[in-house]
Amino acid sequence: MSSAAEPFLRFTAVVDADDPGVRRLAADLRHGRPSHQDIARACFEWVRDEVRHSVDYRLDPVTCSASEVLQERTGFCYAKSHLLGAPEGKRNPRRLRVPTTRSG
Repeated sequence: MSSAAEPFLRFTAVVDADDPGVRRLAADLRHGRPSHQDIARACFEWVRDEVRHSVDYRLDPVTCSASEVLQERTGFCYAKSHLLGAPEGKRNPRRLRVPTTRSG
């Protein structure tokens, strides 16, 4: 990956992959999964199945960061994506060229 992409792959206040709770979730999701594609699938399925969409469930907390979404287990689409990207952090599947689309 080019160094030009590096600023977009760092932890931030929003994609706070260094949060202890997010780190625990990341370790759980990586455990026993040999490939980055398996990890990416586990991350996707966990967020899809465990985090409720705020509007669909009429929930009040407005979350943004990965750690807030994890703590509240709710978020809008953008907030859910912050948690989806956090468990892999520097090992983000897209960074490792794990296909995320048919052309990926």
